[in-house]
Amino acid sequence: MAVTSPERGTVCHPIRSDATRGLVRLRYHRRTAKTISREALSEIIDLMEAEAVYDSPEEKVHVRIAGTADAAYYDLGRTDGAVVKITSASWMLIHNPPVYFFRPAGFAAQVMPERGGKLIDLRALLHFDDMNWILFLAFLIVSLKPTHPYMALLVSGAYGSGKSKVSEIIKRIIDPNAIEKQRLPKDEHTLAIQAAMSRLLVYDNASSVRWDLSDFLCAMLTGGGFSTRKYYTDDEQRMFKNSVPIIINGIGEFASQHDLLDRSIVLNLPAIPEGARQTEKAINIRFEEILPSILGCLFDIVSTAMRRFDEVEPPTTVRMADSAQWLVAAEPATGLPAGTFLRALEESVKEAKIENTINHPLVRKIIHILDVNVAARSYEGTVGELHDRLRDDFGRIEKVLPQTPSHLSNALQRLAPGMAAIGVMVELQPRTNRARPVRIWIEETEYTPEQDAMLKRMG
Repeated sequence: MAVTSPERGTVCHPIRSDATRGLVRLRYHRRTAKTISREALSEIIDLMEAEAVYDSPEEKVHVRIAGTADAAYYDLGRTDGAVVKITSASWMLIHNPPVYFFRPAGFAAQVMPERGGKLIDLRALLHFDDMNWILFLAFLIVSLKPTHPYMALLVSGAYGSGKSKVSEIIKRIIDPNAIEKQRLPKDEHTLAIQAAMSRLLVYDNASSVRWDLSDFLCAMLTGGGFSTRKYYTDDEQRMFKNSVPIIINGIGEFASQHDLLDRSIVLNLPAIPEGARQTEKAINIRFEEILPSILGCLFDIVSTAMRRFDEVEPPTTVRMADSAQWLVAAEPATGLPAGTFLRALEESVKEAKIENTINHPLVRKIIHILDVNVAARSYEGTVGELHDRLRDDFGRIEKVLPQTPSHLSNALQRLAPGMAAIGVMVELQPRTNRARPVRIWIEETEYTPEQDAMLKRMG
């Protein structure tokens, strides 16, 4: 239900929500000076739902950011209904935009943006080196893109590196909320609900990302959907289709799936030196001082990206071509040299893949198996036979390794691109009636010093 007022603009509420029920009660009381009964309220809500389904046009409802053919809109969440309209020429404050916004529970107001700021003020606050600043800025710009696909930000760092604070700051810039970060859920249903209620998801202190959840995160970044049985029904479904950017932070290589890495920007934060530490209070005070002008800078950058987007050729060297094209289009407004974003994305994904491959327990075990057979430096057999080779002296398989030949086959397919990057080749042959043959070998080629050092670390 869309509620419009001159003072507050237009805000949408689900028909079956406390907000809608409260509004019906209030209007009934103002009209009759009486309170409405529960039965009458229930009948009115049922009637409103029927009218919405059968007699009203279908309109898309957005959280925080929306886009049309010629503009993007950012809901400031203020009581006066102010919205930032961004076009290819500039940005301005308006009321009653031609799109509908929904403000879920926890949705918080944003400060009024200001012109004339400098992004360098934000970098100085965070003490980022060149690479981390470029990647951090790239994620901010992609997250303000009005339409999917989006990218994930994987923030890795040791204890004391400030990864949680960096995540909070991004959340505050893009989508302020009463809940700044939460734990990574264990099921797709919860993740889908959270995506419907937020413009940017932030997951804190993740120890690992399961294969199945990683696949769903990838689908959510690119506009995938999820359906489940509607409560208290046998044959009705509830559909979720939301695409939002995501931040996950943790220690070490908590996300090893290459499909997710291909869709991610990876920040590796060093520990903050003792002499350079600031109190959280001091950081928050300075951040709130510069936030209005930082928003203004980012809206200027989005305007440039909208103006140049169709003039830029989609990059072919990274998987998320639409996001990379958006960044290339935005680059002139950032003051960075041409090609900076694309080179940083390529290097970030490559390094993340190699690092995660090096530290993956299955890859390390396979390298050990290849090292045992020094003469051939290869393995040829079936997936089942290879699975038997994973067992220790007591016939057990570590919990971190695939527990069945089928799981091993799937893991090899997923890891093959990363293994190839360090010279370990995997060839899974077509399945026969009895088994699936596999060949794994170390490519006899000239390695770069970096690749050679990696192989030695794995050995």
